[in-house]
Amino acid sequence: MTRLPESFVAALQTADRRALLRLVPHGEPVDRLPADPGAFMAAPATAGKAIARTVLLLAVSAGAVALVTVTAWDHDGFFPWFWNPLWLIFPWVFLAPLWFAHVRAIRRAPRADGFRALYAREQATARPRLGAIDDVRVSRTENGGIAGIVAAVSDPLGAVVVGRAAPGTDGVAAHEAPEPGDQAHVWRLSDGTALVQVPRALRDRRRADATAGSRSAADAASTDPASADLVEQLARLGELHDRGDLDDHEFRAAKRRLLGEG
Repeated sequence: MTRLPESFVAALQTADRRALLRLVPHGEPVDRLPADPGAFMAAPATAGKAIARTVLLLAVSAGAVALVTVTAWDHDGFFPWFWNPLWLIFPWVFLAPLWFAHVRAIRRAPRADGFRALYAREQATARPRLGAIDDVRVSRTENGGIAGIVAAVSDPLGAVVVGRAAPGTDGVAAHEAPEPGDQAHVWRLSDGTALVQVPRALRDRRRADATAGSRSAADAASTDPASADLVEQLARLGELHDRGDLDDHEFRAAKRRLLGEG
């Protein structure tokens, strides 16, 4: 079993850049690859769009530098010698990240085109291998969604750490992320790319709340035998609810009876 570093950033650094993870929406088969490669990797910008963005960045950069030289340039030597070089550097604090992102997008385009061509050739013939999630690290957005995910997956051919998520992952709630022990389907393409599909978990937020409640109850159970029995019964109810033997109404009613709430 592969264990990831505790830190999300450290876990991401261990990921295989040739691996892609897709959290499959509810109702869609997990053991089949979608026909559209865009489900795994968005199409790169066309040559026309790339040229237009380059021209726009050039115009913004030239405008920013010209604005600085007009408004902040010291022509009279009133300020120290480093004033003018400092102001020339200042706009690039904001412009440099835009240029780096633009260059990365251009460099990724051939790789994305190659992946889409390979996917079209092998999508119909590739066969998945059933694997399992060994470990997961998730970074969350402020509203409880998934900002990034790293998963260690093992199948009969070995283990792979995947940290590149397919488009749409940012719309998945954190409680829908996979957990260790969940099943995963792994396709290994001829160029070494690993495509991992995992279903969105059907767990909901109440499970996390129940887990937190069970931990609190477990602490009390260490000194109260009656509480230990209550914890066991609550855990059993949770298992029945997760398995679908109890619906939401039956689960809530049984929980209230156990807790003496009528």
